[in-house]
Amino acid sequence: MAFLEEKFQQPLLVDYEDDASYETHFQLRTLLDTRFNGLEQEKNFQVFSVANHIQKDIYLIQDQDIYSIQKLIKPAEAIDHYAAHLLSRQAGEFEFLQYAEDF
Repeated sequence: MAFLEEKFQQPLLVDYEDDASYETHFQLRTLLDTRFNGLEQEKNFQVFSVANHIQKDIYLIQDQDIYSIQKLIKPAEAIDHYAAHLLSRQAGEFEFLQYAEDF
C-alpha cells in the first residue's frame, strides 16, 4: 500500500466504511481483467481507472504484480485494439505494454 501511496502521492482508500476519506483518498477500480481461466492464470493484465485523484488516467498492472503498475497512453486505442484482438480470435496474448509508460 505504501508503494501505491508514494506513486500517486495521495493516501489509498482501504476503509470503505469511512465516508470522510472518499474525498481525500484515491481508489483503484478494475476496468478490465484479461484472465480467462480463473484467477490462477499466470500471464495477464488488469486495467484500472483511478477515482478521487487529480489525474484521471488509466493504469495497467501486469501478472498481478502491483510494482509493475504503469500508465496507459492512449487508453481508448489500447482497449479498442485489445477488443479487436479478442473478437478476431488472434493467436497469442494481447500485448498491452506497447501502450504503457512509467509514471
